[in-house]
Amino acid sequence: MRIIAGSAGGARLLAPKGLDTRPTPDMVREALFNIIAGEVEGARFFDAFAGTGAVGLEALSRGAEFCYFTDIRSECVRIIKKNAEITGFLKKSEIICGPADKYLRILKTCDIMLHIIYLDPPYGKNLETPVIETIRDSGILAEGGLIILERGTGLDNDIQLEPGLELYRRKRYGGTELSFIRKV
Repeated sequence: MRIIAGSAGGARLLAPKGLDTRPTPDMVREALFNIIAGEVEGARFFDAFAGTGAVGLEALSRGAEFCYFTDIRSECVRIIKKNAEITGFLKKSEIICGPADKYLRILKTCDIMLHIIYLDPPYGKNLETPVIETIRDSGILAEGGLIILERGTGLDNDIQLEPGLELYRRKRYGGTELSFIRKV
């Protein structure tokens, strides 16, 4: 696994051993960043259920201003910090061990607005629902901002959207589906 493009392009990333971490494949990350290319530069990015941090670090490599990472597993948080050091993005990162919805509420109390929120929860557990509800209730997503949800293709992929959120694109890559939701 590596950073695909940008200032840290080619950097090799670490992954936790023996955990159920499912890093987003390079091919899917490349397709994702091709789709959102014009929105990453200068963005405040949030990588929830971050695992290795590969998606958020890719965003930083491609010009995102700052990235907030969260994962509930302490081993993943240690790996994300190491990967942020490897890529030179530790100073542009805040990495927290804890649930994404709680971290979003904390960020909102600091008057932080996010431009892109990437959700990659464990497949089939519906962990994205409380996070999307928190995004709606907190108002942390900037007008026109994006939520990108990664899920497995073999699952019930109906997404319950809140008013003000619009599913505008859905792409499948093997067993992975990306849903692009815009705040309108």
